[in-house]
Amino acid sequence: GGQRNIVSIEPPRPQFKGEPRRSPIDDFDGEIFYSPVVRTAKQVFSFFTLAVLLTASCVTVIYLASWRTILIREHQAAVQLYGSEDALPEEQRWKVGAPYITAGLNMVQIQLLSRIGVYVAEVSTDWENYRTQTEYNDALVIKVFLVQMVVNFNSYFYVAFFKAYIEGCLVRQEGEPW
Repeated sequence: GGQRNIVSIEPPRPQFKGEPRRSPIDDFDGEIFYSPVVRTAKQVFSFFTLAVLLTASCVTVIYLASWRTILIREHQAAVQLYGSEDALPEEQRWKVGAPYITAGLNMVQIQLLSRIGVYVAEVSTDWENYRTQTEYNDALVIKVFLVQMVVNFNSYFYVAFFKAYIEGCLVRQEGEPW
């Protein structure tokens, strides 16, 4: 049953560029060659570029979470100092919205860095010059998955595993929405 050892010869992508040479295997004179050393160097540079972008995303999440905690603690201290929410000076009242402000900024960074990351993944995969569409698609899927995974889920990862150790736990005051 079934077919075995079937090899499909995939044609090169129209975007594939290389140098014509004589094939060392079948002596065909029209083979297009692209140095695997050059491609590997480009892959390393591409992944380094994506790593910088993903690190920026993680640092932004940590910064926003820390800023949120600082604002909440300042708000709680001001409420204790002034006795109630209504007695707060006007310049202190906006801090009650800290969870919403930082959540909105986190949403913006997710959208922005996700789009930039996918764009960088597409451009770098084009630049790496893959011979076949399958090789191109495989490289692009890995990069886009990595970008989407880190950018979209690093907030949850931070909250689940690091927040309590870095920021400590917030104590909810009676009557506060958070």
